[in-house]
Amino acid sequence: MYKSNLTVESIGNALRSALSNGLIREDDTLVMFHDLSFLQERIHHLSSVFPSHTLHAVAMKANPLKRILEFIRLLGAGAEVASLAELKMALKAGYPAKKIVFDSPVKTWQELEFALTTGVHINIDSLAELERVAALKQRIVSGSTIGIRINPQVGVGTIAESSVAGEYSKFGVPVTTKRKELGDAFLTYPWLTGVHLHVGSQGCSMELLLSGIGVLYNFVSEINEKRTATGHELAYCTISSARSMKNERQPAMNPSPFSISEVDFLFLIWVIRSLFRWKIMLMQYATNFLNYSPFTTHFSLNLVVGCMSMPGGPSVAWNM
Repeated sequence: MYKSNLTVESIGNALRSALSNGLIREDDTLVMFHDLSFLQERIHHLSSVFPSHTLHAVAMKANPLKRILEFIRLLGAGAEVASLAELKMALKAGYPAKKIVFDSPVKTWQELEFALTTGVHINIDSLAELERVAALKQRIVSGSTIGIRINPQVGVGTIAESSVAGEYSKFGVPVTTKRKELGDAFLTYPWLTGVHLHVGSQGCSMELLLSGIGVLYNFVSEINEKRTATGHELAYCTISSARSMKNERQPAMNPSPFSISEVDFLFLIWVIRSLFRWKIMLMQYATNFLNYSPFTTHFSLNLVVGCMSMPGGPSVAWNM
């Protein structure tokens, strides 16, 4: 049966086992645990509720440990990277170029050249960056699939700071105010074959995400009508979301929200999906051993549960 949480009991059992088997040394003041079976279960569950042709890419910022990245790769997932260092780390962890998504919003000339030469998926973040890619492609033969990030301008969530789909956003090209420029770009560059969407992280509902997908659906349909004659229809869509959630509870990822007719195109084109917080959240936890405290004479153990991209998650403390 699918489980949405690690329990305090299972965490305690793992910690006691590590202590009794001598896996934690006296000098180890901080220890990170990863529940790999939980991570495997979560990725398999996610795969079961999306079309089979979906590539699920785990954001490297959620867990940049090479051994964990290798484990995730063996589960069939891809890697989403946002810097040249992360891109090179994904390659060292054995990810093939076709399963690496490069999403940085501020790519340098050097980063773009490396990405194009390597052949990874590239999501362009702005019209200025598009011109950089166009210039580089004049001298680089690349196997990269290339898309552009579109701001659907569907509104903000409950946390303004983590919402990126309002009328103004520092990320992506606004679909309303720059619709002509976007259309011209897709008609000018036949190698531009994808769109990328991200409405926000915490505080953004599934309804807001689906509204954004609906906007993309309309835009993709409009562009494909114009590009049909050239044989260069849009081939893929990438959807990135951290999935709104409270730290102490994990909602199940159910297939029902994705069965609405407005987003049937998810089942017709190649989808790259990044739900980094939902995949990684609560599969890892850290223990911090305190030899003493000014408030108690007992040996204290503090346990923090969460993900590396989200400090300050729920914590449990024991006195020993």
